[in-house]
Amino acid sequence: MRAYLFLFLSILTLSLTVSADNKSYKSFSHLTKEESKATTIFIDHERFKRITPPQNDFIPLTGRVSTLFGKCQETSTMLVFSQDMDALLDRCRRSFEAGAADSYFLIGEHLMSAEWTAPDYHQAVEYLLKAANAGSREAKRKLITYYTHPLMPTRDSFRALTFAKELSTSGFLWDEFRYATLLSLDNNKEQALQGYRSLLKLANDGYQNAKAMAALALVLQGPLNSLEAARNLFDIPQDAYHIDLVHAKLVFLVVDNNLESARDTLEDCYVTSFLCSNIYFHFLQKGIGGNINISKANDILEYINDRRSISAKLFYAWVKATAKESTIYNPVLARQVLNKIPDYKRQLPHSMDTIAAIYAANGDFELATELQTQVVDMTRGKGLGDTFERMKSRLYSYKKNERWIDDGNAYSYIERFKELKNITHIDTEIAAL
Repeated sequence: MRAYLFLFLSILTLSLTVSADNKSYKSFSHLTKEESKATTIFIDHERFKRITPPQNDFIPLTGRVSTLFGKCQETSTMLVFSQDMDALLDRCRRSFEAGAADSYFLIGEHLMSAEWTAPDYHQAVEYLLKAANAGSREAKRKLITYYTHPLMPTRDSFRALTFAKELSTSGFLWDEFRYATLLSLDNNKEQALQGYRSLLKLANDGYQNAKAMAALALVLQGPLNSLEAARNLFDIPQDAYHIDLVHAKLVFLVVDNNLESARDTLEDCYVTSFLCSNIYFHFLQKGIGGNINISKANDILEYINDRRSISAKLFYAWVKATAKESTIYNPVLARQVLNKIPDYKRQLPHSMDTIAAIYAANGDFELATELQTQVVDMTRGKGLGDTFERMKSRLYSYKKNERWIDDGNAYSYIERFKELKNITHIDTEIAAL
């Protein structure tokens, strides 16, 4: 048997050698135009230098408390298989009461992310606040995200800044970066300048996301607003741009009314990020920075739908359900996307808002009204501003048996773009315009 195997391998090796002699080397396949564009954004290792959050930064424990927290962690890890939330609550409550502050962080994180259990933001915040008050740094980081994220039901920049300041001396560069970012748009110009200088220092150390945040602090409406100063930060070779800086430059170009250049940038970057493809669709659909091109806008929309992210799927479904253009509007395709949205994501207010629009587009106004009523009740008094007002307007439409038509024009889109203030989640803010 071994002899046969040896003979087979010898013949295989010989055939490969002959083949190599007769043919010059060729790559497996040529890059497509889209793939080639993607490679132009990322070519240098230094451009990947980003400040990232710490992982599992738990308070060190010893003895019995350490043992109890270990059981809490184990149950948290196994939740993906067991979905036994009661066991997690029991074990983590015991370890928290014994002195392991991060136990309640684990509970709060599960309730907020809702990957393996039903979401409960109110309970999540309660657990996270108790953990934070007991000293959990991870809980404070989670709460900062919660209080600043545009898709969460409550925004509280004061609390976010308070926690960020407490963490700024933790020794982690991420906490220093995050505090500086939040501070850079503070209403107090002196405070904002302090945050901006900290970002600039980190940017000069080569951190790309710090440079992007420093630029946005100058571009967006705030005490440091100065497009001329921001222009200098973007004055580097195009091939030195990290995608964070590409996003920041897009905001700069729009605020600076340089819409043709913004559209050119989108043509190059839409294959590299959902944010670029999202904005590019609107530019094509609304004729921003060039002529209206519905056919190409629809192509970009289909490209977005091919992406795996839930955000991309929801955007696709929203547009198909609310478009005014007959060549884009397709309620049947919008409804089909629902099968690709996990149940736990459907319970988020913004997801429910999209689903209600889909039901209305398909003529099920009773269900659309019921769902949109829940959305309005969940988000009332949570600091969502104009977003909440639009949610209420949709509810009125469904009650009148009218689907929601997203007929925003180029002017209104650009004006909303220029009013952006939340630089900590600029991508999500833009995607939600």
